[in-house]
Amino acid sequence: MLAVGQIQAFRRQADIFEAPFERPSQMDSDLRPSGATAPASHPVLQIAKIKIYNLDGMTVFSTDETQIGEDKSSNAGFLQARAGAVVSQINFREKFDAFEGVLNNRNLISSYLPARASADTPVESVFEVYSDVTDLLHSQTRAQWQVAAIVLPLLSTLYLFLLMVVRKADRIISLQEQERGVKAELVRHQAYHDALTGLPNRACFAERLSETIALAARTDQPCALMFVDLDRFKIVNDSLGHAAADTLLKVTSDRIQGCLRKNDLLFRMGGDEFTIILPQLSTPEDAAFIARRIQEAVATPVSMHGSELIVGATVGIALYPGDGDSAEALLKNADAAMYSAKEGGRGRHAFYRAAMNQRASQRLGLELALKQGFRDGEFTLHYQPRGDAGQRPAGQLGAFAATLHGAAMFGLGHTSSTLSPPSPPGASASAISMPWRAQISFTMARPRPLPCSFDPAMR
Repeated sequence: MLAVGQIQAFRRQADIFEAPFERPSQMDSDLRPSGATAPASHPVLQIAKIKIYNLDGMTVFSTDETQIGEDKSSNAGFLQARAGAVVSQINFREKFDAFEGVLNNRNLISSYLPARASADTPVESVFEVYSDVTDLLHSQTRAQWQVAAIVLPLLSTLYLFLLMVVRKADRIISLQEQERGVKAELVRHQAYHDALTGLPNRACFAERLSETIALAARTDQPCALMFVDLDRFKIVNDSLGHAAADTLLKVTSDRIQGCLRKNDLLFRMGGDEFTIILPQLSTPEDAAFIARRIQEAVATPVSMHGSELIVGATVGIALYPGDGDSAEALLKNADAAMYSAKEGGRGRHAFYRAAMNQRASQRLGLELALKQGFRDGEFTLHYQPRGDAGQRPAGQLGAFAATLHGAAMFGLGHTSSTLSPPSPPGASASAISMPWRAQISFTMARPRPLPCSFDPAMR
């Protein structure tokens, strides 16, 4: 009765298997109690061999009679089962002696089971049961292949779907990155280039000039800066409008660009002003040669609205390092050279000289003094009657001489100065010349010939 209970305990341990097995062996029927049936919820195992050991490890029973009497006292599975543990392991046997004869190429589970009279009594013997699970493994293998046949296509389909999603996401991200890069480049281009001509603007000019100066300092090779101002451009703008002026600017900038060397840089500073950076100059005459080419190209008539427009170019040139060792100094001195060239006549070019800054400072002082004088009302216009006693009747005036008086005029420190028209030197070229002439003309237009007596003897 003990052996039957242990076999039933072994069956309960066999719940790890997922598929039922047939029991063709008659041995299991002989071991099952009369009237007992296998539980429907448990799989049926095919038992191939049974051994029973006493506590000393001696084989006291075996379905293979040749193994009765063998000593298994040193077997690890036996020792663990004698201690109360259930030990099982699966083995593959090419040849195995079972109930029904010799089995070939079988997968077997050998289980060592402790045998007790009841749960609270000590172990009395150890059962070793061999179960043939070959069919079970084959069924599991078939089931795995069946699952794989269903799951693998599903996983493949899912993989392809996810791959398409990822590829599309990658393309979208790549396009977004490209668009972002294009927009960033467009913003940078707009920030550093003139919208009308497409030339680099003042912001880009400051960076490139500093880079050119640094390169010239490292290579000990001079460079130059040109300041170009278009002559008579304002006349075109005022007479033909902004559209014609913009077209003229585009044509002129293209002409200037065509006169430069490969490494020269052209910038539009605003309005009708351009700057040109000339790196790696051999001699100053190279800059003068480029300036003459520019003036000739710009002076070529431009056909527009049925007429030919003619503008000129005045160029100021400052050399590094002689005329300045910084970007600010070179720009200031090139601008001063350009204004000096304009004073000598339009369509010229001039190299910077130190005296140019002195004249510019004097001109600026004169303009500021005149502006302040007109603002503060320091100027008064006086008329001095003139007559010819020998040719006109007594008491009749021939003309008036107008003189303009002002305090501390021209910043010379005089408490009182007198200025007779025409305007002082430099006033006609300054921004203050128009108010100057307008005030004089307005004041002189008011007097009318007045009847008066004139005594030649009066002083």
